[in-house]
Amino acid sequence: MSSELEKAMERRAAAGLAQYGGRADAMVPVARARVRRARAMRALGTAGLAAVAVGAVTTVAIATGAGETVAPATTSPTPSASSSVDGVRDPHAALTAEDLLAERVANEDMAQIAILCDGAVPQRSCEEVRFGDWDMLQLEPDAARVDVSVADTTAIVGWGVTYQGDAPLSYLPDHVIPQIEPTWDSVDSAITRLTDISIQMEAEPATIAPGGTATGEANLGLGQGTTVVPGATVDMTVLVPVPFADPADSRELWLLASFGGTSVIASDADAGGDEARTASDLRDAEVERHLEDFDRGSAQAGLDCTIDPGLNPRTDTIEQEAFDPICDTVWLSDETPMLRVTEMTFDVDEANDVVRIGWTLQNTSGAPLALDTGGMTLAIEQPVDAMPLNDGGIVFTADGTLLAGSLWASETERFGLVQRASAVETVQPWQLVAGEREVFLSEIGDLATARFSVQVRVAHDDDAVRTPELFLESTWEGGDTQQ
Repeated sequence: MSSELEKAMERRAAAGLAQYGGRADAMVPVARARVRRARAMRALGTAGLAAVAVGAVTTVAIATGAGETVAPATTSPTPSASSSVDGVRDPHAALTAEDLLAERVANEDMAQIAILCDGAVPQRSCEEVRFGDWDMLQLEPDAARVDVSVADTTAIVGWGVTYQGDAPLSYLPDHVIPQIEPTWDSVDSAITRLTDISIQMEAEPATIAPGGTATGEANLGLGQGTTVVPGATVDMTVLVPVPFADPADSRELWLLASFGGTSVIASDADAGGDEARTASDLRDAEVERHLEDFDRGSAQAGLDCTIDPGLNPRTDTIEQEAFDPICDTVWLSDETPMLRVTEMTFDVDEANDVVRIGWTLQNTSGAPLALDTGGMTLAIEQPVDAMPLNDGGIVFTADGTLLAGSLWASETERFGLVQRASAVETVQPWQLVAGEREVFLSEIGDLATARFSVQVRVAHDDDAVRTPELFLESTWEGGDTQQ
């Protein structure tokens, strides 16, 4: 790391400490929760995670001035209590509300937040409770979507939560409630919402294993004057009910999942025939991106590449199959990614010095995108040198692989890759796109320290005309990789 980069990071760290003071210490349990989740995911493997993923469809009606009604499931078995021997709980039994409330704590910052309700409307009461020392449920951004129908004043909301506990958790998938209306305080909003609803908790319970992910879909009615409209940025939280083992207990316990997610751009459910957004559409909103922009979160990065006449292999008659221009770095969205890398896999063949790298992208922009999926580029950066800028060493292949110690050519420029190969398609909201490349291990070096990203060209209105090329640049943020 260069001294300039270190100084920049120190300046940002000092500003953060000045603003937030001692809150940095509170992030230690969060880091521990992430480590627990990573360990559980490695232990389960891809097949195990698929086996514990649970789908659910919930219908929730929300009307201004009226309470919500959640329809009960058709069957109503009683969840089995956590079994014990000589007063010690069986660690393999699913946790129920009694187990969680036994770990109740004061208002610790990083404890799991829950809402405990009792009674029926109008005598119903709800209060905030906390237990444990970390967030047990983490939002899954890849499962989050909001499709708004202005005509029906409803929204179809896709949600996902990953469980980070040490023992299986019992929950009621038919009654999960996502919250999408903007609010200053998600806890107060949850208490208000749960206090006003009439609900019957008799439903088929399900179990989430440690490291497992539960997903589902809810149909929400939107209140009059709602700001949840197509194109709006939505911050989602999810209320997950955990049943009591005692059938005589009339209380309800709802876990609030509010940690780990990113904002979602609401799409238009009434406009299935929307035209795909092209490079000119995205370029209207672009702003300059700087090497030291460490605080932009999940904003969409891009490359705007002006190519000299005769050098673009896609539009010009040249012998090269690919060309690596130096491009202006830009931001194409403020808060949410337009194209997210949801998965990256590594199939290592050490005997032949080869690794097959696969990736999956998801359109999270909320609108159709005109993307050149036939000319995607896998970019690999291996920070072997102290300098954050490229030292002139760069390797690219005709099939779309770009390797360098750094792709930054200056503080506002990065290398891209334009290919002759091209296949433009309209990628719908939430649609997945996959690709893979084979790369020599010796060219990458240590997989654990390499940075991986995918560059995808955005097509023009008239893609046959030679104009500056625009790329979405999406980085793999997955930490532990599947091998």
